[in-house]
Amino acid sequence: YSVGSQQLALTVATQTCLRLADCEEAAVRERCARLLLTIAKWTPLLDSPASLQQLIDWQRDAPATATSLLDISDFDTEGDPVGSVLYLAVCHCPSLAKTWSRLAGWAYRWGRKATDHVLIAADKEAIDALIPDGISNNTVYSILADTTPPIDDEDIEAENTNASDMIECQLKALGTFSSEQLAGLVDMWRKSHSRTYNFYQLSAHSYFRYLQLCDSPQEDSQAITATLRLLRLIVKHAQELQSVLEVGLSTTPTR
Repeated sequence: YSVGSQQLALTVATQTCLRLADCEEAAVRERCARLLLTIAKWTPLLDSPASLQQLIDWQRDAPATATSLLDISDFDTEGDPVGSVLYLAVCHCPSLAKTWSRLAGWAYRWGRKATDHVLIAADKEAIDALIPDGISNNTVYSILADTTPPIDDEDIEAENTNASDMIECQLKALGTFSSEQLAGLVDMWRKSHSRTYNFYQLSAHSYFRYLQLCDSPQEDSQAITATLRLLRLIVKHAQELQSVLEVGLSTTPTR
């Protein structure tokens, strides 16, 4: 790679990881995980070799990395091979702090993108089929895309109203919907937001794991980044990420 043969370097690296994929020796698994982190860094810059797709296919059958915080064995990488490679690095060596930091950063960036585009084209097509005549599609999109549904401060029962009930109330205020239409729209809201917050859940979980594992002075700047991003998630999305945040805060030592 350093002498200009970047494409060849990526091919050799992915083929090496494929050969080492089933090795159970701890030192080899750590070396393989570090090589996977390098592959993840090179991948966006180069054409993907066939061996990279083989590696990603192998990743789909990789053993799940379950921890006390969250089972991350089922998440959508949105077609981004970098996410698949980083997940594979975590599977290979879950005790290596750097793998968790890189996976957390990737998931955090995708979470930011997802919150900017909560409803994708397929969502809007399904929503259009559920909107009665005379009601603005864009207004419905706006309600379903809102990641922080408003609560009426004057409603004494507001604290007992869950988010899906609030969405339904806002839709009813627009006009007459059938019960099937309302149920379908609320379900679309639930699915789109679940997709959005899956990335932030993965990011928070991974940052907590990183903070639990890192103990090297040269990792201080990364630890600061992890802490600041976790604080942002707590401030902006505490309700949606409550389960992950509660467990992470209770199990991560303070320094």
